[in-house]
Amino acid sequence: IEVLKDAASTAVWGSQGADGVLMITTNRGKKGKTKFDYNYKFTVNQSPPAIPMLNGDEYSMLMIEELHNAYGVFEMPPEIAYDPDFVDFHNYSANTDWVDEITRLGSVHDHFFKLSGGGDKTLYYVSLNSSNEQGTTLNEGFKRLTTRINLDYNLSRKIRFSVNFDYTNSYQDGNWRVNNYYTVRRMAYAKAPNMSIWEHDENGDLTGEYFTPLESFQGAGSVFFNPVAVANLSDWDVAINKFQNSFVLKYQISGKLSFQETVSYQYESGKRNTFLPYSAIGVDWLERQVNEASETNYNNRKLSSRSMLVYIPIVNDTHELSARVMLQLDQYNNTSAWLSTRNGPSVTVVDPAAGAPINWMGSGSNEIRALGSMLSVNYKLKDRYIFSGIVRADANSKFGENNRWGIFPSISGAWRFSKESFLESWAFLNEGKLRISYGQSGKQPNAAYARHGIFDIPTTSEYIENTVVTPTQ
Repeated sequence: IEVLKDAASTAVWGSQGADGVLMITTNRGKKGKTKFDYNYKFTVNQSPPAIPMLNGDEYSMLMIEELHNAYGVFEMPPEIAYDPDFVDFHNYSANTDWVDEITRLGSVHDHFFKLSGGGDKTLYYVSLNSSNEQGTTLNEGFKRLTTRINLDYNLSRKIRFSVNFDYTNSYQDGNWRVNNYYTVRRMAYAKAPNMSIWEHDENGDLTGEYFTPLESFQGAGSVFFNPVAVANLSDWDVAINKFQNSFVLKYQISGKLSFQETVSYQYESGKRNTFLPYSAIGVDWLERQVNEASETNYNNRKLSSRSMLVYIPIVNDTHELSARVMLQLDQYNNTSAWLSTRNGPSVTVVDPAAGAPINWMGSGSNEIRALGSMLSVNYKLKDRYIFSGIVRADANSKFGENNRWGIFPSISGAWRFSKESFLESWAFLNEGKLRISYGQSGKQPNAAYARHGIFDIPTTSEYIENTVVTPTQ
């Protein structure tokens, strides 16, 4: 993994380099006997100690003091009054450590296998990685399977053909995010510690249900939910499949001129399923959040082509001069569909397509095309003085017609002072280089059609009995 940090290096990537660049090079086969490697690693993860919190008794006393300071004489809320005659006395007289209840030891099982080798004409590298992680929060985990195949075949002394194949399957097991904000761990720090995890009847006997009142001293049960109940009963699961295949052709036209063509195809499909049963939060049976289920599906496809011509006219002990010309074409497509339902017939029917009333549904698609070209010249003198100049031009369909092209120049110079003769006596200095660079890079818009104006007609807005149209983008 190489991190491109200076201005000139990131400018090479034009409109994609503003946020920095990571260059990742995968392993490839080497000439020799076939080698097998297998590694297994087991890791135990533990959450750091939680912020010290009040127990239930301390919390109730603090709430009483707060009300007394604010109102003087006030009517005591039954949830913090410790009144044995209160029907929910046993449900509001607990000392629950919510953070501890949703925290567990995490673990990671990681298996890695690789095979590599090759001969005069063919080199191969195959790897397989399997990872199974149990999170430190209840009912959270992550599984991933990754396989990679890299093949290099020398058709002749001048032509080399390479094939790279990558496949990744991942599954994330998560918990429902209430109102897309309150996670289980966030609520564990906010939930009143005098409330019980499990529901008791008026005699103090357990009912077998989680304690999820419609209203409590803190507020609505749909907001201040039972984090243990949500962790054990809800779903927020994401499954992703990624496939990438690339073909590389290298042709050494002459001793000074070479050509490389790379064609790659990437495909990614994802599916997210969520479900929140009525027994996990405190809501009325007719509320929208009762047995709420949703499903989102998407497919991403990207086709890329990169052509590069490299010319090295001078290579000797004193001078080294090289030039590169590159042309890149990218096409990206995305399709998605989503569905959400509520008031499903059962807590065991988690599919939103089971006939429950629809909350919302929709679909979307977009297409992006990009064109990039680059010219670079590099010169090295006596392996000590290095100069480089690059000009890159990018065009992207995300931009409007008047601003579709961007030019990104860069220039850099370096002095490899460790090769100077007057520093040969410095035995401790193995390598030293001073580099200065200037470059421009850019950033593409996130949305495919951000260049277009979008207007909306609110259903309840009007001005002097005329419909109101408001811009939303």
